[in-house]
Amino acid sequence: MAYYFSALALGLIAGLGIEPLWLTGSLMALILLVMFVGDHPRVLPAHRHQTVILDRAVAEDGELYARLEEVLHGTVHSATVQELDLVNDKTIVDVRYAYSPVVFAAPVGFPAITTAAPRHADQAPAEPAPVASAPAHVAARAGAA
Repeated sequence: MAYYFSALALGLIAGLGIEPLWLTGSLMALILLVMFVGDHPRVLPAHRHQTVILDRAVAEDGELYARLEEVLHGTVHSATVQELDLVNDKTIVDVRYAYSPVVFAAPVGFPAITTAAPRHADQAPAEPAPVASAPAHVAARAGAA
């Protein structure tokens, strides 16, 4: 939205034809500088907005915030429940949060979230399958050629 209004302002300033030309250029440069600073990733680097679908119907705010912080790995600033489906056991939430790469421990009652299947220590690494050699008559033809 800000890009729309800044483009509109740039067009109006350029179209008005203000007499001192340096004033037109400086006003346009000021708008571009404000947009650059306001949109720079260092201004709000960790703040995000996302719609999350939880695989569990969560009606209590404390439990909801704890679950969202676990799933999103961050600090939840606000959460608005869009849909609470008790029949299908799901919750759709609009979340504003600050991402932090710190690993969060799973709260009691919730399983830890993993992204890969666990590798058990008692399993030995799989050995490569033996390579089948060519039959003798095929090897003899290849050598004769």
